[in-house]
Amino acid sequence: MDAAQCGGGAGGEMRKIHIIYFLSRKGRTEHPHLIKVHHLSRNGVRLRDVKRWLSELRGKDMPESFAWSYKRRYKTGYLWQDLLDEDLITPISDNEYVLKGSEIPSLDLCT
Repeated sequence: MDAAQCGGGAGGEMRKIHIIYFLSRKGRTEHPHLIKVHHLSRNGVRLRDVKRWLSELRGKDMPESFAWSYKRRYKTGYLWQDLLDEDLITPISDNEYVLKGSEIPSLDLCT
C-alpha cells in the first residue's frame, strides 16, 4: 500500500510499518503473516486501520470474522490486549505491531 492510500495531509511523517498477525481458528494458531504499509505517524495505528489494510489484501469480510487483540508489554513479559475498532495499538518495537485474530464461531441454529 502506498502513501496516497493512507490519507496524506500535512503535519506528520509517513513511516513504513510492519503488521505481524496470527490467526487462530478452532483453538489452533496459524503461522504468522506479515504486511508492510506506509502510514502517517501522527495518527497512530488503530484497529480500524489494520482492518482496512486486511480487507484490501484478504477480502472485505475477513477482518470482521475475527476478534482482535495485540501483543503488548506488561511488567516483565507480554500479554494480549483485546481491541475495539477505535483503540490505539502500541507497537512492540519502533515500527512493528503484533496482532492476533481469534475466529468468531458462527452460530449454527440447526443443531
